[in-house]
Amino acid sequence: MKKYLYALAMLFCLLLPAATSCHTPPYYDNVKKDFPAIVMVLAGDRQGSGVIISSDGWALTSQHVVNNAKKVNVLLNNGSIYEAPVSGQDEASDLAFIKLPPNDAGYPFVTLGNSTESDELQTGGPVVVLGYPAGNDIKNLMFSTGIVCAFRTIESVDYIQSDATIYAGSSGGPMLNTRGDVIGIINSKYTNLKDSCATFATSINTAKELFARVQKGLPIGAQQFAVQPPVSIAITINNVQTSNITSSGATISWQTNIPTSGGVELGKNEFSNAYVSAGGKPTTSHSVQITGLEARTAYRFRITAADKAGKLAYSSIYDLATERAACANVGCRAPGFSLNTTDGRTISLNSYRGRKVILVFTSAGCSSCAEVMRCIQQIYGNWPREQMEVIVVIGLEKAAEVDRWIKTYEIKTPVVLDPAGDITNQYQPAKMPALYFLDGEGTIKIKKYAPLGGCGKEIDALLRLY
Repeated sequence: MKKYLYALAMLFCLLLPAATSCHTPPYYDNVKKDFPAIVMVLAGDRQGSGVIISSDGWALTSQHVVNNAKKVNVLLNNGSIYEAPVSGQDEASDLAFIKLPPNDAGYPFVTLGNSTESDELQTGGPVVVLGYPAGNDIKNLMFSTGIVCAFRTIESVDYIQSDATIYAGSSGGPMLNTRGDVIGIINSKYTNLKDSCATFATSINTAKELFARVQKGLPIGAQQFAVQPPVSIAITINNVQTSNITSSGATISWQTNIPTSGGVELGKNEFSNAYVSAGGKPTTSHSVQITGLEARTAYRFRITAADKAGKLAYSSIYDLATERAACANVGCRAPGFSLNTTDGRTISLNSYRGRKVILVFTSAGCSSCAEVMRCIQQIYGNWPREQMEVIVVIGLEKAAEVDRWIKTYEIKTPVVLDPAGDITNQYQPAKMPALYFLDGEGTIKIKKYAPLGGCGKEIDALLRLY
């Protein structure tokens, strides 16, 4: 086989202009390993070339070679011949895919390279074309070299243009880089060009994209873009949840079984306000932040969902009641906060919903507060934690000072730091210590200042009032 190729290469050298080198190129051995994977394709009276691109027998050729045939004959380099189906054809890129029958030993195949212009593949760089000229037998594989003239995109198809010589029958054969990787498939669409750069190869990157579809049994070419009748899938709306409810808003989230656009329709007596999910983009996980609501007001809402075809679906109708407005007076919802303890834990007031809470605003430097704290500790030990909690808030003091105060008075209740005094200012205690008794909904029921009568007995009595 090698002597045939070498003789042909020498013949080429004699016929090419004197400026062309007549020596075997230094990358010949890299290209030679691909010879067994080059095939001849016969479709009726048409002959072309092709290349095997996987060990399980996928072969790539030009679409105009198979010319819409359902089956073709494929001749391998070793003389074997197979009848094989054409599994995909794309006229625009002039590419077609053939599936050879199963072979326990596997088939020789090439490596698919990268046809994007780069340092390794650029204008002026060398390329090789392999193929079987028409009328020759399987022993006469043609080897032709050239350089890249340009990278072209014509009618949305990417090509590599070169001055490598091709002959009738070479269509469908591979264009290789110097490593022997396939970078294109010879295309005959532009063979009527008369200049010296008349060889066009369809980008192997385009072929790889189409191959990924063919392997999955998906159509390519005109069939790929044929209008398919829409498949109707019923939209389901589920897992509707409300969270972060305040006096002026809430978060509403839900999920749909397919990507949909839509949102929330909300109002008191009718759905007068609409809130769009995900900026109107289709998704399956939705969340909407509702704002501008009135405090302590009952609302109703429903979810709307639309698929890509515009089909609408609606959820059931849900109730949403906003909180009381937050303030530090009796009857108001207590202002929420998330503050840190001296050991770095975060305590959030909202996490204690469902339990009675005593908020104690005091100071580590308040010596007269010691008796109140002793009473608080007594009550803290008597009430079950699942029913009542005590949170001590100390503002405008350093953690080290507060930590010493906790150890000195053996404070067992949670103590949180309000270093800037922001939360203390919201509650505006008239003096220290100040006690705010909250019910399970976070409403301030009682506000009390020291001194306390009967120590823990008064606190205990106050807790039993609500």
